[in-house]
Amino acid sequence: MSMRHTRLLTPPPADWDADAEDIGELSGFPGQRKVEFAGQAYFQYVQRKLGMSTGEVEEDAEADEVDESVKEKYEAKKRKRERSALGDDHYEVLGLGELRFQATAKNIKDAYRKMVLKHHPDKQSGREEEIEDETFKAIKRAYEVLSDPERRRAFDSTDPFDDSIPSRSDITSDAAFYEHFGPCFVRNSKWCKTSKVPKLGTPKTPYNEVQQFYRFWRQFQTWRDFSEDAEYDLEEAESREEKRWMQRQNKKQTDKKMREERARLNRLVDTAYALDPRVIAHNEKAENRRKERIEKKKKEKADAAAEEAAEEEARKKEVEAKEQAEVAEKERVKKSLRKYKTKVRQRCEELRNDHGCKFFTDERVEKVVSGDNVLKPSVLEGRLSAFFEGLSGEVDEKRAAELFKEELMFLKTTREELEKKTESMMATKKKKDVKIGDWSADELSLLAKGLRKFPAGTRNRWELVQQLVPNKSVEEIIAKTSEAKASSAASADLSKDAFARWQSKKKTPMATTDTISTRTNTLDRTQPWTADEQVSFEKALIEFYPDDPERWEKIAEAVDRTRNDCVRRFRYLHAVLAKEASSASASASASSTSSS
Repeated sequence: MSMRHTRLLTPPPADWDADAEDIGELSGFPGQRKVEFAGQAYFQYVQRKLGMSTGEVEEDAEADEVDESVKEKYEAKKRKRERSALGDDHYEVLGLGELRFQATAKNIKDAYRKMVLKHHPDKQSGREEEIEDETFKAIKRAYEVLSDPERRRAFDSTDPFDDSIPSRSDITSDAAFYEHFGPCFVRNSKWCKTSKVPKLGTPKTPYNEVQQFYRFWRQFQTWRDFSEDAEYDLEEAESREEKRWMQRQNKKQTDKKMREERARLNRLVDTAYALDPRVIAHNEKAENRRKERIEKKKKEKADAAAEEAAEEEARKKEVEAKEQAEVAEKERVKKSLRKYKTKVRQRCEELRNDHGCKFFTDERVEKVVSGDNVLKPSVLEGRLSAFFEGLSGEVDEKRAAELFKEELMFLKTTREELEKKTESMMATKKKKDVKIGDWSADELSLLAKGLRKFPAGTRNRWELVQQLVPNKSVEEIIAKTSEAKASSAASADLSKDAFARWQSKKKTPMATTDTISTRTNTLDRTQPWTADEQVSFEKALIEFYPDDPERWEKIAEAVDRTRNDCVRRFRYLHAVLAKEASSASASASASSTSSS
C-alpha cells in the first residue's frame, strides 16, 4: 500500500526576474515522493480497515468483514494442494504405497532407514547420476509427517476415497443389498477409531447381531481429519491478527466438512437399515405379532362380553324364575291361609257353641287368625295349621283353652321381641343421624387443638374437648371427629391450624395445564410391582434394545403389564438410581473434606 505526497515551495519574492539565469536545481522540489506504510502505521491501518479500535484488538465476528484490498492479499495466500511429482505423496516416497494408512510405525521406521541409506547425499559420490538433494528432503519430510500421529492422520484424510452410498434403485434383490452395502461399510471402516469393526453379515446372521451392527455405526467415531485441506496456511501470516483470522476461516471450513461427513455416515446407516432384508423381515414378524395380539385381545374381549351376556341372561332368568316362584308361593300361602283361617274360625265357633268354651271369643279368635299382625304369612300358615290340628278331634274345654293361651302367649312374646328390635334400630338410626350442624373455621381449629391436647386414651376426653368448644355438644364433637376420620378432605380441613387456614385463603395463581396434567398423572397409580415382575422387567430391558421400535410392547408382553406401566416403572427406577448416585457422590466429597 502506498500514498503520494505533493510538496510545494513558497511563492517567489516580488523582485524576482523570471528571465534571469537559473542558479541551480532545487533538490527535486517541487515534486512527488512515494511513501509506503510500515511498522506501527501499517498495523493501525489494518486495524482501521478491520473495524477494530487502535487501542486493543477485538477478536469477534466483525473481523471477517475486511477491506477488499486486504482480502485480496489473504486470498493470495491460500494453500495450493496440487502434489508435485517430487513427492507430496509421503507413502510413495517411502515405498509404502501399497500399505498406506495400514502401515504400522515399525513399517514406516524401517522404510525410512532403508531410503536414507539408499538416497543419502553422502552415499551418492560414487555414482554417475547423483540424486538431487530435493529427493532426500522429500524423504525426511515424509518421515516427519508419517511419524507424527496427528500429522499422519491429517495426511491420511486427504487420500482419494470413494464417499458414494448405494441408492435404493441399486438394491433390486436381497443379494444385491449385501453386494453393494457390504463393501461400502468395509470401505468406510477405514475411518473408525477402534480396530474391531463389526461386518454387515449374511442373511443367516442372528438379529441381535444385526442390531449391534447398526448400533455401532450409529455411534461411529471417525478419526477423519480435514485440517490438511485448510484454505489458509498459518505459517504465511504476517501478524497475529492475520493468523487468527486464518484460523477462524480454516475452522469454519473444517467444521462444515465434519458435519457433512457425519451426515453422510448417518445417511449410509439409515439407508442400509431401511433396505436390510433382515430388518424388514423382523419388522414384518413384529407387525404380525402385534396384529395377532390385537386380534387376540379383541377375541378375548368379545368372548368375555359374550360370556358376561350369557351370565347376565342366566341371572335374569334365575331372578325371573325366583320371582315367579315367590309369586306362586305367595298365592299358595294366601290360599292356604284363607282356608286355615276359615277352618279355625269354624272350629272355634263349634267349640264355643257346642261345648260351651266361652274362652273362644271373637276378638281372641281374630287375634290368633291374624297372627296379631306380627307374623309373616308363611309363619302364620304353619302356626294356624298346627293350631287347627290341635283343636281337631275330641278336645275338652281345658285342653282347647291351653292351646289357645299358648298361641296368644307366642304372639305376645313375638310382638315384644319385634318392638325391642324396632326400638334398637330406631336408637341406632337416631345416633347416626345426630346433626353435626355448621362448624365455623374457629370451631374446627378449637376442635383440632383439643384433639391434639387430649389424645386418645385420655380420661373423660370428650368432656375435656367439649370445654374448649362450648357451643357444641359431646355427641356433635364425636360425630364430627368420626366424619373427619372417614373423609380425607374433612380430616385435612380439621388438622389445619389458624396459620395454615390463613395461608390457604391467600390468592394463589390458577393451575396451569402442566400442573393439572402432573396432578392427573400423580393420581394415576398402578398396582404395586412384585419381586417376580421386577426380575422379569430387568431381564426384558437387557434382552430388548432401545433402538427396537417394538421394545416397550415386547417388555410389556414379557412382564404381563401394560406399556404405560413399564415406561413409568423405568422412569421411576432411573430417578431413584440418579438420586442414589448424587447422594453417594455428596457423601464421598464430604468424607474427603473431613479427612483432609
